[in-house]
Amino acid sequence: VKRTLAAARIALAALWSAAPDEADTLWAAGDLRDVQGLPDSAALEKALSSNPDMARWHTEATLADALIAEERAKRAPDVTVSAGLVHPRGTGNEFLKFSLSLPLPLFDRNQGNIGAALAEADRTQYAQRAAESAIRSEFAAEWQELQAISEEAKSMETEILPAARKAFEAAQQGYQSGKLEYLDVLDAQQTLAK
Repeated sequence: VKRTLAAARIALAALWSAAPDEADTLWAAGDLRDVQGLPDSAALEKALSSNPDMARWHTEATLADALIAEERAKRAPDVTVSAGLVHPRGTGNEFLKFSLSLPLPLFDRNQGNIGAALAEADRTQYAQRAAESAIRSEFAAEWQELQAISEEAKSMETEILPAARKAFEAAQQGYQSGKLEYLDVLDAQQTLAK
């Protein structure tokens, strides 16, 4: 039991980002019988949008849209303008030279890269939907489990513990009057302690 307790304290220390050697100094306080009301499910579901696994998809979609815009911009050729001073050898003259370059995109209009960028944007949308669906279904499952645990805790407080107390008190009275053995009292006490 001591080893199990020590292992549980080390696991608890890890959850609290404490060092394993600090596990003996950690303790928790509270009343387990004080069952708080559950928070509103709709408010928690609204907060899911700030979940990092969901929030990242907004950035992913923005990046995909930017990639599409970049690839579409690349299909128009870049115009190159240059100017310079030319000194032909032996003439002693100087000329000012201007040049204008405009590639003609007859065979490459960047359609392949645009298609890849569009496909990546679609993939991002599908991945976003899948992630949101997975997070919402996990939330729904956890919420159902939390409700079940809350109802079980309330049931223990209102039904099981009062019945166990009555059984223990009845066993004590039965033992004191000589009708029950001491093992029956210990059994009722153990049931109450659980």
